[in-house]
Amino acid sequence: MAENSKILIVGAGPTGLTAAVELFRRGYHPRIIDEASQPATQSKALAVNPRTLELLEPAGITERLIAAGNRLHRLRAHHEGRRALEVDLSHIPHRFDFMLILPQAGTEKILAGRLEELGGRIEWDTALKDVEIADGKARYLLASPAGEETGEADILLGADGAHSRVRHAAGIGFAGESFPAGFGLADIGFPGGIDPHEARISLRDGSALAFLPFGENKARLIGTCPHILKNAPQEAFLPDFRAEGTEILWESDFKVSFRHVERFQRGPLFLAGDAAHIHSPVGGRGMNLGIEDAAWLAFLIAEGQSEAFTRHRLPVAQRVVGLTRDMTRQILLGGLPATLLRRFLAPALMSVPAIERNALKSIAGLDTPSPPWLDAARDRPVPN
Repeated sequence: MAENSKILIVGAGPTGLTAAVELFRRGYHPRIIDEASQPATQSKALAVNPRTLELLEPAGITERLIAAGNRLHRLRAHHEGRRALEVDLSHIPHRFDFMLILPQAGTEKILAGRLEELGGRIEWDTALKDVEIADGKARYLLASPAGEETGEADILLGADGAHSRVRHAAGIGFAGESFPAGFGLADIGFPGGIDPHEARISLRDGSALAFLPFGENKARLIGTCPHILKNAPQEAFLPDFRAEGTEILWESDFKVSFRHVERFQRGPLFLAGDAAHIHSPVGGRGMNLGIEDAAWLAFLIAEGQSEAFTRHRLPVAQRVVGLTRDMTRQILLGGLPATLLRRFLAPALMSVPAIERNALKSIAGLDTPSPPWLDAARDRPVPN
């Protein structure tokens, strides 16, 4: 597709910003809008996996993410208060042999900063009101404080979340199921400090609780119970999140669903990120998968192969949504099956090198097709 093609990106979260950056660095000049008045300050996503780090490296973003984030090296799980499994993330089969923990707002700030350096800007307070396909183009209506505006685009990307207006306009199905269990999260400041390099998980009959540090004195508590600070058990191996002096930075409850689109595109309308697939936070794949969608679409546009987007991305969405559904069900197991799985079977399986390698590839997001445009960068040193 020619570099003077008109491209409109709806949504300035990590997915939309990645698409804009990747297109700009390839010579395109997409327009990116968002109906919000300013960037979000509270962060749903935390994990930036090795696949995302390698995807964003050519744009000069990865080094900035690593400098701003916290490297996670270990994951320790307990079942009914007893140690069950420890995962050494330095065994990830990749030069980025860690999981980076950085609140989504920080990731978005870095992406937006790089976009500005490349000549782009986010148009805030600008909403997509309507879009239709006509003569192979996307004809749209926008609304902003300056008034309404009509226009057309050769490609219109919906990176506008789970309730995507673009997806509805395209008439693309979003089949799946809602999950009955409620989730809760809280970001907490610890005055005495914490180990920033180890994540901890508590598994009990029918419940799960994870402790994810994103600095030397900040961590996220996330688990399968609403009002998490009130209802979650205080485990002996977790820092005391109810101790005097701790600071509650943010608390929220949410529900999850497992859904993906039947196709990623219809004519000039394309979907990526939460507009195309949603699932539980188990595994930390959500934001990363959206960034991956966006990077692939930019590559395919530049190669003149945008019509192949569904073929490349639908199998990935199907696999990841299915995997996270299975993982979510497994962490909520109770009784003897849970005990056998967590205390005996899982540690035994992870001691087998081939099984450990495959599990770590999934954790790292490396279980999806390798991006062909990155092959020349595989042996670069990791930024300090």
